Amino acid sequence: MAVIQISKIQVRRGLQENLPQLASGEMGWSVDEQRLWIGNGSLTEGAPEIGNTEILTSNSDVLNAIESYTFKGQESGYTSVTGPTRNTPVTRSLQNKFDEQISLRDFITAADTLSGDYTTALQRALDQIYPSNYISTVGVRRVLRIPAGTYNISSNILVPPYATIVGDGAEATVLNKTSGTDSVIRLKDSRGNVGVDVNTTSSVAPAEITIKGLTLSTDTDTDVAVLESCHFVDFEEVNFVGGATTVLSSGNNKSCVVVDDSARGATNLSFNRCRFADSTYGVNLQGNVTNFTLDQSQLSNLYQGVTASANVSSPSGVRITASKFQNIAKQAIYSSDNSSIVSAYNYFTVCGNSDGAVMNGTGANSAIISWNTQNNYSVGDLFDRTYSNIIIKPTIETLSSTQGTLTQTTTFGSVADSAGFTETLLDNTSANTSLIISSTSTNIIDYRITRDTANRIGTIKVTQASGSAVYEDDYSETASTGVTLDFTGYGANVTLTYSTTSTGDDATLKYTVRSFI
Repeated sequence: MAVIQISKIQVRRGLQENLPQLASGEMGWSVDEQRLWIGNGSLTEGAPEIGNTEILTSNSDVLNAIESYTFKGQESGYTSVTGPTRNTPVTRSLQNKFDEQISLRDFITAADTLSGDYTTALQRALDQIYPSNYISTVGVRRVLRIPAGTYNISSNILVPPYATIVGDGAEATVLNKTSGTDSVIRLKDSRGNVGVDVNTTSSVAPAEITIKGLTLSTDTDTDVAVLESCHFVDFEEVNFVGGATTVLSSGNNKSCVVVDDSARGATNLSFNRCRFADSTYGVNLQGNVTNFTLDQSQLSNLYQGVTASANVSSPSGVRITASKFQNIAKQAIYSSDNSSIVSAYNYFTVCGNSDGAVMNGTGANSAIISWNTQNNYSVGDLFDRTYSNIIIKPTIETLSSTQGTLTQTTTFGSVADSAGFTETLLDNTSANTSLIISSTSTNIIDYRITRDTANRIGTIKVTQASGSAVYEDDYSETASTGVTLDFTGYGANVTLTYSTTSTGDDATLKYTVRSFI
């Protein structure tokens, strides 16, 4: 017989606080909390324990009902043993498990989403994850993850000691400051101090900070990141994008990153695979900054790339390696005091060529690398300029050359060694070579001339001032090459010139230059 109607079934019901012990299989409905229960039954019936079991509904607190989590690792094709035996696994609460991962979205309110301003949410997240009153408690230090997206902020974010901030990638997670004159981020000590007050009044300095996989940008011409009196700070795969509309002049003197010692020193700072763009300075090191590393990074569309200046003392132990400098109006690396800098294996293209109107102007107007003391080194750096009369200046004064468009110079303190150059000396001709020696420098030129079967090897020792050269050319020949070398002054510099006899053959000149500053 077909069932055409089911009689009404009712269960015990009442308030949650009045829930009794239900009989075996009896159900009870908590009217106020909309939760459903069933009696476990007696131990004699085989129930593991006396009590009530909740039947999950859409109103159940699932995380509270499912009290434990055990890692299984079944993706590998087997179940991992997490405890001493397979029957005694390690279990954890889901709350504890989920708290391992902290996302910015855990702190974003509906009001934040509506306004499109995430300043308050981001600052609250940092202050709650790294609370000042628990600054010495290792267990509270977690990773704050910022999922992909653009998060607009209206004032700078203060990053506390021990913070670790990780985005989904520099091209995925963007913190963009839309207004104001302050920076995008600024480091603070454990008492919230910034500026000259950092690391005072028994506070913990900004230290052990890691920021990775995001972009920091600003719509206005302000500093992007300000680091003061900090230690062991690492940036990896971070883009620093300023808001400068032009970088052909010093403009507002803002920086993608400014490191200020604030008279108490900043040390052990690392930037790896980062990008710096659209500001006056890429990296601005001020004062007692030590053990600074910039590696595998790119600096572009800047007035100056990396600049170092003295405050109480000078930056030292600065290492710039394996990076690319492109579209830098003035010097790619510049120091005006006693800073100690090593530049190694970097590539410089369209640097120092600004003529005040465009980036790649009508000629070189500044050194690519410039520093004023001996304790600086350039090793294996490559320089590419496309205009003649190029001055490559790794130290105060050194050689210049227009040989080709790629020039390399290695400097060790007060000595600069050029790479080898090759030029053709035309038959029956008097002309300039591409070698230009700038003022007040003293140089040793090792060279070789080949012409048909004749060979000459020689050394020229030359010193000059204000376009007047004094030199000595000491050489030996297998036979006469018919080549005479001389120097002609122009302005504050001198040019190596040549004259050849008429033999029907051009000559080949190969040379290197060592400059003493």
